[in-house]
Amino acid sequence: MKYQTVVTPETLFINLNNPNWLILDFRNTLLKDSEAYLMFETSHIPGASYCFINHCHDSAQNMKSNNNSLSTSFDLVLKELNDFGYNENTQIIIYGNSDGVMVNQIWLFMRTLGFKDTAILQGGFKAWEDDYYPVTRNLQPMCILNESHLRTER
Repeated sequence: MKYQTVVTPETLFINLNNPNWLILDFRNTLLKDSEAYLMFETSHIPGASYCFINHCHDSAQNMKSNNNSLSTSFDLVLKELNDFGYNENTQIIIYGNSDGVMVNQIWLFMRTLGFKDTAILQGGFKAWEDDYYPVTRNLQPMCILNESHLRTER
């Protein structure tokens, strides 16, 4: 089954070892890179990769006004996700601290680019911890979707 809106912590837990699931941690995207990554190093969902993205809202707004940038952004994001084994069968799960505005914007950005099988972890990392699901300090490769991936041509 593919998820395109939200996924419960229970569903994610059941699929933690599913090789077709890509889990991206977008907590604290408004902090400095080093501070946010330190939070990831301290505790995160097993198998998740830290993913930093900034200026998501501004870039999404810019993309609406420039259709050419959409394909450029897609190619750049796809290249980054391919490094994590992304393919047409991949289920992308994104999570923030909770059900915050930023993770919703990232979800919308991914959907706008055509990554339809992208879902938000319901309740975010807080719900995951509150339900006593496992966390880890084991580090995965870092996914960087930064301003250059989202930049539009003027």
